Amino acid sequence: TVYTLLDLPIVDSLVYTYDNNSRITSVVAWRQDTQNDNEIFEFHKAIYGYDSRGNIGTVSFYFKDNINTVAPLQLITMRYDDKLASLNLGNEGLIEGFLMIESNSPNNVTFVDNPEGPDKFSIAYEYNADSRPVKAVKTDMINDEQIYINYYYQ
Repeated sequence: TVYTLLDLPIVDSLVYTYDNNSRITSVVAWRQDTQNDNEIFEFHKAIYGYDSRGNIGTVSFYFKDNINTVAPLQLITMRYDDKLASLNLGNEGLIEGFLMIESNSPNNVTFVDNPEGPDKFSIAYEYNADSRPVKAVKTDMINDEQIYINYYYQ
């Protein structure tokens, strides 16, 4: 696919790597650098690490503007409960190379730390008889703000 931005073509390709459990372990996006002899470069990379229950425990990623960019690696760490997630998109949620923190694992995320974000929050849940969340309080540990969440199922 060829897109244009500021009258310059942008050509992207995505490469996925899977583990033996068919989970995406990395997404690499390649782009043609029209500013540097049309060389292809790795402009985005995300590496996913899983815990023993199949939850995404770590994500390392970076973005580059062009082939000469030095991009710092960012690391997000997460912890989970042992209850059923309200929504688990699995690999489908990772197809774009991004992470939807609360929707990509079989269990519910209880802690997220992204120092580069900066994001650091905890989530406490109330569950129904099926072990799915019905209420949650998401606490921003940097700004000490809270968000109240209600879950509804059909």
